[in-house]
Amino acid sequence: MENKVKIKLLRIYEILRNNTDEHHMMTTYELIAALAQDKIKADHRSVKSDIETLNEFGYEIMCEKIGNQNWYYVAELVDFEDSLDRAMLHFSWLEKRTEKISEATEASPAVYRITLFYSKADETEILIRLLSFGPNIRVLYPEPLRERIKERIFGQLALNR
Repeated sequence: MENKVKIKLLRIYEILRNNTDEHHMMTTYELIAALAQDKIKADHRSVKSDIETLNEFGYEIMCEKIGNQNWYYVAELVDFEDSLDRAMLHFSWLEKRTEKISEATEASPAVYRITLFYSKADETEILIRLLSFGPNIRVLYPEPLRERIKERIFGQLALNR
């Protein structure tokens, strides 16, 4: 029984990693159907619990509630040019995960994946802090936050014309 649980956890992560991004999320129903193709039984409660377990062990799976469904995806925030220390200070009050993606070379700076966990109520503050990094940071997920960042940048450009 324990091996089936481990395989299910790994398969959930693999399905989400291979089939989702900021533009392509999966619903709980779609995830259950994908698991069923592998003859792995799952229900809404077990999927939610399994994703919480994966997150506890450092696998970055995000859930976004849209309507009455949970949509899951793997999320990341990429930080360029060794501004990691500054990012850690700016977001010290948030739960976060950081992972080095690539080492610095003569041609390019180190790249880090930073995932921030925040409440919707804090999103404006997060947005302002992210914008303060200018071109040194690229927000990949979630899409609604990316859209708000684009709106702010284009609004600022329009003011300067």
